[in-house]
Amino acid sequence: MAHSTLCTQVIMSSHKTVYTKAQIGCIFTFTLKKELQVENDVATYYVIEDPQQSRFLIPKLNYEHFGFKPGDILHCTLDQINCKGEIFFEPVNPYYEKGKSYRFKHQGRQVISNYFGLSEQVIKVTDVFGQEQWVRFAAGIDLKDGELLAEVVYIKKGKLFLIPRGHFEYKSGRLWGRFKVIAEFITERFNESLLLKDSAGNDHVMIANAYQNYNLKPGTNFLGLISAFSSKGFVYIEPEHPHYKLDEFYKFLVVDTLNDKTGWFAFVEDNRGEVFKINSYKEPLVKGSRVNLRVKDWNKGKPVLEILN
Repeated sequence: MAHSTLCTQVIMSSHKTVYTKAQIGCIFTFTLKKELQVENDVATYYVIEDPQQSRFLIPKLNYEHFGFKPGDILHCTLDQINCKGEIFFEPVNPYYEKGKSYRFKHQGRQVISNYFGLSEQVIKVTDVFGQEQWVRFAAGIDLKDGELLAEVVYIKKGKLFLIPRGHFEYKSGRLWGRFKVIAEFITERFNESLLLKDSAGNDHVMIANAYQNYNLKPGTNFLGLISAFSSKGFVYIEPEHPHYKLDEFYKFLVVDTLNDKTGWFAFVEDNRGEVFKINSYKEPLVKGSRVNLRVKDWNKGKPVLEILN
């Protein structure tokens, strides 16, 4: 099965900073060298090595059903770089691909308590490797036969994040859903949240702090971007921004610049006085100048801006 194109960067040394500068989601090639039992750790790890002999550890438990063995060539997605600079890779699933739909044999409906302590309907299915998976957000799904068509929207630690096909809508390569605010909501994990329902009747929780200027109150209907999927089984929802549209360009005033070990950054201001930080890459922007920036994404109520060098 075809997957995303491999990254074409040439690594000139064994230094791992090449990965810290790569885009999350980029795919690199490794050789599985051996299995390793780390002292004082009950887990067993795969040791993977890149062409420049930099090595990384991947927990065997998450991927042993794939049948990997020493000597195998693994394509791995750059999954995360944490605040400590630790780099995490996700081996590409040999069969399933993000964004595609597959038929799964199911074992019926089940009600679980989700990450927020809410009851959620899920459907238990079995994948081609014999692993049990859950189809999330399954309210209103009719189980007429022994198979269910579900879409893979996320893969993390070898687990599939599945939703019923067509549950959310793709537009311009992004996933969208329609939601209604049901109530203000306080959870053990988050103080100020909003309880939402999607068009199929599934419950969702959205952190409210970042959207105080959006006038979201009980009874409000809105179109929301599914910005990310959590391995804990929920989605991050971004309401349409009131001022900035995705992929459009806007003028900003450069109010300050700075440089650190990763490159140049700039602080830019819009015509409402809001200030945002952007990566200006290799060249510093000129303080006091105006720049044309693209809205690449939204994150916690703010536009994610980029300059096209």
